[in-house]
Amino acid sequence: MDVMRMYWAGTTGLMKQLMHDQVFHNGEIPHLSSSAQSSLVGTDRVPVALVTGADRGIGAALVTRLSVQGYAVIAACMSLDTVPSSIDDHPRSSEWPVTKPHNVNASQNHFCQSSQTYFKLKSKYPSSLKAGDIVPLQLDLLDTASIRLFAQRIFEVTDDSLDLVVHNAGIMLCPFRLSSIGIEEHMQVNVFGPFLLNCLLLQECLQQEIRPTFLIVTSITHACEALDLTYLHGSSNPFIYRPHRSYMQTKLAALMLNEAFRRRYGERGFHFIASDPGIVNTKLYQYTPVLFQWLQKKLGSFIMRSPVVAAQYVLMPLQHNQILIECPIKSGSSPNADAMPQINKNVPCQSHFAFGKPCPFAAHVNSSDLQDKLFSWMQLLAKPYLIFK
Repeated sequence: MDVMRMYWAGTTGLMKQLMHDQVFHNGEIPHLSSSAQSSLVGTDRVPVALVTGADRGIGAALVTRLSVQGYAVIAACMSLDTVPSSIDDHPRSSEWPVTKPHNVNASQNHFCQSSQTYFKLKSKYPSSLKAGDIVPLQLDLLDTASIRLFAQRIFEVTDDSLDLVVHNAGIMLCPFRLSSIGIEEHMQVNVFGPFLLNCLLLQECLQQEIRPTFLIVTSITHACEALDLTYLHGSSNPFIYRPHRSYMQTKLAALMLNEAFRRRYGERGFHFIASDPGIVNTKLYQYTPVLFQWLQKKLGSFIMRSPVVAAQYVLMPLQHNQILIECPIKSGSSPNADAMPQINKNVPCQSHFAFGKPCPFAAHVNSSDLQDKLFSWMQLLAKPYLIFK
């Protein structure tokens, strides 16, 4: 039954997406406007973004897009050996050209080598970041030690500066495996790993008076069924584990945790947003049935969104909520830890987006009781890893 629910959600989502892209935008999507200029423009303050799952697909496209936008980008990759090669064929202006949604090949996702230095770091960090810089750092969400080390390195690299965190990394329908702490892999990568990283970043942000925006990439499958904590607790048992249900449940759990974070930290100046990029032509579907993989190979570039376009939709909530930071790439600029971005607190922050517009999530996401129970469970799991030694 969960298999049917998931593929039905995907099919209906794809049909709506095709109608939206081809009818309402006549085959094009609107580019991000440069009108949402922040108070950082004209200062030495370089906005810093962090993107997980940055070595391919939507993550690689997000890194390129944010770099062009004027951010210094921390690209969290599973392995530094998988960092894409830099290419120099992307636009350098703060405008992103209008792009046909279905005519960009998924292989065209590459990191943009800006007019500044492209850093492939292993042990040494630059003394300062410039607008457009891309800094790959290793992050393995299956490994709690890797998550802790990554969280420490972030603030070393950025001189205690962070404006945007994009949780893009995720897995779907993978074979049964357990993480190093005994959690099923979907639960570790899609839920607990990002939760632990959030907690570690929030600890430092509160101390340093930093107020970044946290943005998660969500899925239409969150609406398929209500949260089942009993199943999630038992999914580490191979006799209970069902890959389709684990994917749906963990995408829902990640969204509910995002709402739980928003309830707890929203009044302290943090933004927590979820964005659904639609059905995208990436390697996420590598564990789907052979027929689906064959159809994706033959038709994916025509009927699915390219990662470049999906990245555009992922970032649109930031512009809608007037917290998108844009600044021109200026040679020789350096960060100023004392200059903080001025976010318009008077603008109500919409927390869930689909097709680039505010969209209500499924009603069962709003269960504060289940949100609190899930959050408490994650806190219990994270507690041993939250104190830096």
